[in-house]
Amino acid sequence: MKLLYLLTMFMLYLELILIKKDENKQNFIVVFIYTFGIIYFFNLFIAVILSYLNIKNILLFFSMIYLFLTFVIYMYFKKKYNKLMFQKYYLNKKELLILLFVIIICFVVGTIRYSYNFSQVKYEIGDSAVHYKMSLEYSKYQKVFFNYHKNNVINYDYPMLGYYVPCGMFMEIMPFSEIVSYNIFNTMILCFISCCFYATILMKKKEDKKSIFTFIFVMLYTLAYPLNNMLYGFGYLGAGIIASNLIIMTFDFISKSKMKMLYFFLLLFNFGLFFSYYLFVPFVYLSEFIYLLYLLKMKKYKLLSFLKIVIICLVIPTIFGYLFFIGNSAISTSLKKYSIIGESYQDLVGNFILLFPLLAHSLYEQVKQEKVDFDLVFLVVLLFYIVITFMLIGTGLMSSYYFYKSYFILWMIVYIFIFKLFNYEKYNVTIKIQYLLIIIVMFFSFYDIEKDVNKVNTDFKYSGAFLKLADIYVYNKEKISNPLINLSSERIELINNTIKNRTQCGLSDKRKDLPYISSYYHQVWYYMMIEYLPTLKYVNYLSLQGINYKTDEIEFNFDSNKNFGTSDKEINDLNYDIFLNYDNLKCMVVDNDSIKDLKKHSFDNDYDVLFENRAGKLYKKK
Repeated sequence: MKLLYLLTMFMLYLELILIKKDENKQNFIVVFIYTFGIIYFFNLFIAVILSYLNIKNILLFFSMIYLFLTFVIYMYFKKKYNKLMFQKYYLNKKELLILLFVIIICFVVGTIRYSYNFSQVKYEIGDSAVHYKMSLEYSKYQKVFFNYHKNNVINYDYPMLGYYVPCGMFMEIMPFSEIVSYNIFNTMILCFISCCFYATILMKKKEDKKSIFTFIFVMLYTLAYPLNNMLYGFGYLGAGIIASNLIIMTFDFISKSKMKMLYFFLLLFNFGLFFSYYLFVPFVYLSEFIYLLYLLKMKKYKLLSFLKIVIICLVIPTIFGYLFFIGNSAISTSLKKYSIIGESYQDLVGNFILLFPLLAHSLYEQVKQEKVDFDLVFLVVLLFYIVITFMLIGTGLMSSYYFYKSYFILWMIVYIFIFKLFNYEKYNVTIKIQYLLIIIVMFFSFYDIEKDVNKVNTDFKYSGAFLKLADIYVYNKEKISNPLINLSSERIELINNTIKNRTQCGLSDKRKDLPYISSYYHQVWYYMMIEYLPTLKYVNYLSLQGINYKTDEIEFNFDSNKNFGTSDKEINDLNYDIFLNYDNLKCMVVDNDSIKDLKKHSFDNDYDVLFENRAGKLYKKK
């Protein structure tokens, strides 16, 4: 079944590339990447439609749909040209070499982060565990989360389908463990974000004189906010960035081609954006609507064509997204949560200071030429959106956590505008000087030259200015080697052996507990991996003293666990006390790094050891 799915998907992918769509020669690299985006979000579209029809998302149905669509497209284009005709392409060897280097570097970064075999869990927030669980459950149950999962391990209020559906399918298809597949997929998301951006600037490139500079430019983009997205495990955010970038590429194609199929691709990407990260929907959809209105005013479209495009590309995905998320109470729930503070990278202007002069140059040149394109509309609407949401932070309606998510898109569009300067000869020297300055700043930041000089000469006053000017790069450098969450291969082996011993530990259904003595974030990953959420509520520790523990029907949620105390020690003390006093709790997992948190240190003789390694032990009551 897996082989059939891959074969039919490849057939559709190959057909979309090879079939003649336009009279002009196309850049093969651009179409290669763009078509990958079509397949990515078409998978999502099929999954949602099948789930609406209450049909399991088994690979056979995907294969049948791919095969049918391949046949329909073949017959349509054969009828259109009276014979089968192939699209003409050109392939620049330098551009291909850059693409290969970009892909290689992204996967090298992945191996640095997750180890050479992608087997270690390293992320900055506990949300990454939930995204892992969502993907894993989709691969097992093969259905998106409507009311289907209410009695399952965890009920998701607002699932980000644009991430966990493709990730879950990847887990199902690949011959790796779920953890390895998850890490590889997140590395692929980084790679895809980078490749989409590269394809976008290739579409705007007018000459082939600055290949090395283009490569440096792409890597400066990639190793900032896109890499930060991977480090945190914001997979859904990555899917939103990809969808937004593909929408920008689609409007570039529309400006150069009359191919009607582009509007169905736009529908697909708008659909994907809504189901990936709907916080981006307001400014992206508004940008599209305003630009389409502009094209109507410029008589590029007739009124009827304009209305058809708006209905197909904007109204339909809005209706689908609205009905789905309202049905799950997602939007109302999420709007309330936009005021909640979360852990993320936050910096207001530091990373953009050196880019502002170049952005101003690019905007000035475009305004001087009286050229209005989708990029310009997109940037203006996004900046307006950022100003509005910034004002909402002061009212308490939106936290800075959600405010800064739009910076991941701002970083992309600013870099797109700066790249446009490459097409103007008079700005060549300015660009080179500016980016030489950025590279120098990055060098001083990475090695903190100021601090080294200060050590040699105490009269030198350390300012830290260089660190702030390249803050995102320095931040990523520190995080990639020093993650908050670090489940080593030994820890994962300990958890896997806990799963193997579930019968001895009495884990016969999803209403049983198996406490894990470790850091809070490791506990979150642990419970997601063993698929047994604790049912005991972690209330105030003192209130549990002297209470007779006789029920296991008490509700649990992670927020009450986290808010129980200010330290992992308090949480672990509570875990251990519950383990001692509940007869139905037969086993306990103890991480060696957290054993010091327990109030009782000598309990090896009191319990049987079912499994142990360098990471910790699995204990069972005698």
